[in-house]
Amino acid sequence: MVEHALTAITGSALLRQAKAGIPPPHQRGLLHAAAHLRRRGAGRQAPARRADPGARPAAGTRRGSRDDPDHGEDALNTDGNLFPDDPATVGPYRIERRLGSGGQGVVYAGRAHDGPLVAIKLLHPHLVADGLARERFLREVETAKRVAPFCTAQLLDSGFAWTRPYIVSEHVPGPSLQSSVRDDGPRGAAALHRLAINTATALAAIHAAGVVHRDFKPANVLLGPDGPVVIDFGIAKALDQSQSVISSQPFGSPAYMAPEQISNGDVGAPADLFAWAATMYYAATGRRAFPGEGIPATLHAVLSSEPDLTPVDERLRWLLRDCLSKDPARRPTSAQVVERLRASTGVTDRPSPTTSPHPRHATGPPPRHRPPAAPPAPHHATDPRRSTGHDPPAAR
Repeated sequence: MVEHALTAITGSALLRQAKAGIPPPHQRGLLHAAAHLRRRGAGRQAPARRADPGARPAAGTRRGSRDDPDHGEDALNTDGNLFPDDPATVGPYRIERRLGSGGQGVVYAGRAHDGPLVAIKLLHPHLVADGLARERFLREVETAKRVAPFCTAQLLDSGFAWTRPYIVSEHVPGPSLQSSVRDDGPRGAAALHRLAINTATALAAIHAAGVVHRDFKPANVLLGPDGPVVIDFGIAKALDQSQSVISSQPFGSPAYMAPEQISNGDVGAPADLFAWAATMYYAATGRRAFPGEGIPATLHAVLSSEPDLTPVDERLRWLLRDCLSKDPARRPTSAQVVERLRASTGVTDRPSPTTSPHPRHATGPPPRHRPPAAPPAPHHATDPRRSTGHDPPAAR
């Protein structure tokens, strides 16, 4: 039955991979993920209704096909021009230009009256389709607003325009980590370490507020003038947009999904640490930690392979190894990651033969693994070039 369904959904390639040593429970998880991603891709290819301004794809923007492991990455709109179907206003906000589009909707820059420039994400109407979904959306966004602004883009407002939900956040001028690495190459050792500390600090603040990102990836890290900033935290749960009808479990972007997201496990903060480590690997090497020709092969790699961490700076190598554990209980917490990054400055973070490399299983965690009382202050640099490892980005 599983083999028949796998073949019907994704063809013989996934079937061959499912037979290649993946345990039956993970085969079912692979089926659930593939079914969801196929439906999500099909939905995104449907023609936009005339009543849904901004729903059509942006001309000239890059969007992966449904077979692309990076399917779901938001595509930046380089010229910022609005299209005829784009709305003039969203709620009280006047739209000034289009910033990008992706699987969740379209992102605009705009402002309310004479207020500061903000980012407005106008979401697809089918993502919040009924009254219960609307209540969940507003409730989860209110929870995400409690996240302290430690290296995160602060959520400012939310609401509904027509039948479409929208989220307003702090505007961060600068490219995403995804596009920066693609265009300028991997980060150097020092810039990578600063990036790691800033993004881990962001996750510590997110988790301290009781929020799980669920879709951490290079496209959701913006390289702003004050340093790296994490965006879109909590949106996946607010929308419930990545829930599979079959599995009722959330999914993210295939190349950065934790194994438990694929195989019907409980998805919590440890999944964010897995995605964080995969993102740091991409920043360090310019390659995905789990490569594959298409979504099925990528999911197979996440479940069954280990990345080669040799190219990663030694200060980060062992930490990434721990965060990429297939077992979520063996991954460190975000607060522990921050402490290990700070402790590894100038020293090698190699596990001691007398201590467990996995702090969750240590009988008494070393002092440097002890979570701080509150999320630590961001590791800012006054010079944006020092903060991000490349020339200061132009405002988008």
